[in-house]
Amino acid sequence: MNNTYLLLSAAIAAGLYFLWAVGSFLQRWSRLPNELVISTFEHWALHSLDVDVDTSRLERTWIEVNGIPICISVLAQDFPTPTILFVPGTSAYSEIYVEFLFALHARGFNVVGYDPRGHGRSGGPRGDFIFEELWRDAVEIGRHARNRFGGKIAICGTSQGGLTAFYAVSGSKVFAAAACNNIADLNAHDNLILSKFRPPRWAVPGLIWLFRKPLARLVIPLSIYLDFNSQRLINGSDASTFLSQAPLAVVFYTLRVLGSLALTPLPKPIEQMTEIPILVFQGENDSVFPLSYTRSVYAQLRCPKELVVFPGMEHLVLTNNVSEIIEPITAWLHRVLGEGDRTTDASRP
Repeated sequence: MNNTYLLLSAAIAAGLYFLWAVGSFLQRWSRLPNELVISTFEHWALHSLDVDVDTSRLERTWIEVNGIPICISVLAQDFPTPTILFVPGTSAYSEIYVEFLFALHARGFNVVGYDPRGHGRSGGPRGDFIFEELWRDAVEIGRHARNRFGGKIAICGTSQGGLTAFYAVSGSKVFAAAACNNIADLNAHDNLILSKFRPPRWAVPGLIWLFRKPLARLVIPLSIYLDFNSQRLINGSDASTFLSQAPLAVVFYTLRVLGSLALTPLPKPIEQMTEIPILVFQGENDSVFPLSYTRSVYAQLRCPKELVVFPGMEHLVLTNNVSEIIEPITAWLHRVLGEGDRTTDASRP
């Protein structure tokens, strides 16, 4: 009888694993929706979020980066000026932050936003990557932007994109500066506070091994990892609902993503980051990246640095609070890049 129960249990477990594996494969290789579906949603989203920009001005193209076609969206100036490379956050793609991109452009920068591999319009299996690939892609896209525009280039990112920017300036000299909405050292210790999923510390090494090896390609909903339900947009909806409606958003990640977000060493230890200027900014009430954690990482930096905390604001400052945060960010960028603001108030959105 016991053997029968064991065999039955093993058969059920094998069946569930098979279904999970098949579902994960289909999720990773799902096809992108057609442009009519995408544009219909984006028009609705702009209206819903009260964003008044002309997205037809975006120059959208694809470049190959480390073997993956990456979709970039460009806003170019007609005079020589520094360039800002923008990296979106978890699940997202660059045009979710279109108000911020236009605000950067209105203040005198070339702007290059892009969809990370496996996100948005870019290629690669959906929601399947390791964090090292993200920051190395950012470096290559930065080289592409610098070759096109010349002059200095800074990298700016939010949430997971802020971490990507932070690692990119640690691992290369392509960028003259970084403006990071959130930073982290993915050391599988202090950074565990950033995830909604918090196993006992003794279990972390084993889980990282499982996530990187036998379970690497299986997907889980991002709601297990991050608390999207508590993040509110200015139209009152929660981020989880918004992302589930966005046809280009990625709402599942493979377990190897979570393994790499738990543990990916910085290319250079924080205390050895001494040259490239870094601006760290975030909302005072950011519930994803606690301010105390940000301060602890920031304190270890030895480069020219500045920390800006926006009172009363939460995690989604680059979608909810663009008009309130854009001035200190662009003033810092102009200062460290050696360029004054060449626009007038009348040209700003």
